[in-house]
Amino acid sequence: MNLKSLKLFLVVALVPSALAAQDTAVRHRHQPEIDTTRIGVMSPIVVQQRLRLLGYSRVAIVENVRSHVRANAFRSGRAVAVKYDPHSGKTTALPGRFERTPRGLLLVRPDGSAIVPPNEPDQTPRRQ
Repeated sequence: MNLKSLKLFLVVALVPSALAAQDTAVRHRHQPEIDTTRIGVMSPIVVQQRLRLLGYSRVAIVENVRSHVRANAFRSGRAVAVKYDPHSGKTTALPGRFERTPRGLLLVRPDGSAIVPPNEPDQTPRRQ
């Protein structure tokens, strides 16, 4: 095979694949954008790792539901009850610890009083 026939062979072999690559690029351009503003639902292990990255230690998951994760942890040597939203990454920490009882989940404060944990940080917790 001489050099001229080799060049012709390469052009014939590579041109169709280059045209196909351009065609797929055009097709993908019209698909909707991926929403990157939300974090996917996380497993408990991933939530523990995320909370450790945020500065919490000895993280123990107490409640894991679709809308939030509640965990007991320590931060700066103090026990804190952490509510973590796995969709947005929002973290809310309250002094004390979560405790499971037959009546449901309670937030036990450092002074020993127990309250029903609020669903949102703006809500006032109820005494038990």
